[in-house]
Amino acid sequence: MKIRSAAVVPALACASANTWAAFADLRQVLALPSKTAFTGDSNAMLRRVHQRDEDQEPTLIFGDSYAMLRRVHQRDEDQEPTLILGDAVSVPGKSRSETAPRRGILPRRALRWSVRPLVLVLRDPMLRNGYALVLGAGLTQLIGVLYWVMAARSYPAAVVGRNSAAISITLFLSGLAELNLMSTLVRFLPISGTRSARLILIVYAASASVSALIGLCFVVLISHVEPQLGFLRSSPFLVLWFVVSVITGAIFVLQDSALTGVRAASFVPVENTGFSLVKLALMFPLMRLLPTAGIYLSWTAAFAISVIPTNAYLFFRAIPRHLRAQPPAAEPPRFSDIRSFLVPDSLAGYCMLACTTGLPLLIIDRLGPAAAGHYALAWIIGFSLYLVSLNMGSSLTVETAADQSELRDRCLRCITHQAKLLVPAVALIIAIAPYVLMLFGPGYAAADVGALRLLALAALPALITNTAISVTRSQRRMRIVAGIQVSICVLMLGLSLVLMDRLGLTGVGAAWLIAQGTTAAALVAWPRFWLPAGRRPRHADRARRKRRRPGHNGTRERPAGHRRLAQ
Repeated sequence: MKIRSAAVVPALACASANTWAAFADLRQVLALPSKTAFTGDSNAMLRRVHQRDEDQEPTLIFGDSYAMLRRVHQRDEDQEPTLILGDAVSVPGKSRSETAPRRGILPRRALRWSVRPLVLVLRDPMLRNGYALVLGAGLTQLIGVLYWVMAARSYPAAVVGRNSAAISITLFLSGLAELNLMSTLVRFLPISGTRSARLILIVYAASASVSALIGLCFVVLISHVEPQLGFLRSSPFLVLWFVVSVITGAIFVLQDSALTGVRAASFVPVENTGFSLVKLALMFPLMRLLPTAGIYLSWTAAFAISVIPTNAYLFFRAIPRHLRAQPPAAEPPRFSDIRSFLVPDSLAGYCMLACTTGLPLLIIDRLGPAAAGHYALAWIIGFSLYLVSLNMGSSLTVETAADQSELRDRCLRCITHQAKLLVPAVALIIAIAPYVLMLFGPGYAAADVGALRLLALAALPALITNTAISVTRSQRRMRIVAGIQVSICVLMLGLSLVLMDRLGLTGVGAAWLIAQGTTAAALVAWPRFWLPAGRRPRHADRARRKRRRPGHNGTRERPAGHRRLAQ
């Protein structure tokens, strides 16, 4: 810290007889690190004072012998603090009333420190967009829980199970039809430049075509694939609506990824909240018109209603704003780059679909429609915890797609913020699981407590696995992405088949925990396979270069001629 002579000399001239005591306190302060709080006697405490001029150097100002040392919050982070010794001081550019402590119930510095974490989060695009996605998913799941509470109290458990299985198969087919292009949009939209809108339209067209084909094939084969879903063929309207739902479901998933890719994730909470409120409002009128399919129709109709305004915002507001804020891309991604990314990532995405939306079909086939309804209600609560790491990982991929120099630091920061959210949330759900399930009815609370607790606990190792997938996806190390997802899928489905007959839905929850925990333990044990290496310290680089010099002791042996000359 530098000391200005213009401020020090006049202060020393008017120092009192206790000047040596003030110098003793000064030596203690200067011996402390720059970010260490000084804890002296009752007449001394340390504070940092903001300097109005950024180019002004820090100044030590000395007062009388009974000086106090105070440190306050510094507005500019990159600016060194100013130490003030004395209670009647003169700070350049500030009056005494501005530097004096202010009394009140809530001091100003306490208010500053209370909002400081929020300001730091909002300054970081990765955390800002990640928390926006988490907020959107949280609102969706919260209203979704209310939706299923009303459905469980309005319909028999078997009807709830069949409709939840129909929703799961619609989401599963939509996921197959979108060809896992959602990850492609997240990875390549940030660097597509003026081709962003064109890339989104191509993805929409390809996914809609495949969705129509897959939906028609499933309706034809529904009696052979899953007889419990035969009500979808009870009328031509339901057949046509099922195909339309698969198409709109695929676009609904893709539009969230497109918004994330153009850094408009702040609109996702608005979209998801609107979707949840629409399906909740449509359930009661449709329950009277179609008692057996009212849940399914209300859910899928919300897809079609929310797609139109969201895409209007995407193409007419979000993409132009993204192009204005983004510097022109040096070279847009080539088709070969997208293809090399898409093929292995599709394998990973299909494994994820098999675990999330394909598992209810296995449950309804092995345990019956009532058990499928019970699992659907436990899953909607447990899956809300998984969405934290999935959404934060998507934001991490977007922010590191163009520049990966800070990938390791951003990854560790992302894990830290996820842990702050997940650890208390998991502990809370484990503690109040019976009371949460009691909202759905006494039968659900008695059957699903163990499954819900295990699903919630599995969200903690999923923090590591989902973050590792996002990091390797940003690096385009697609073999590792596929390897992680395939290992989770194989373990989870295999253990579910073994444990389901013995433990019921609790066995499914145990399969989730074991699969996620085993994979996360392997990733933590071998971080070099997915986590970028940290930067070496400068002294280590200098020592390494020194060892590589020819003739340096300990590295290379001197030639024979040099040895003879030395002798």
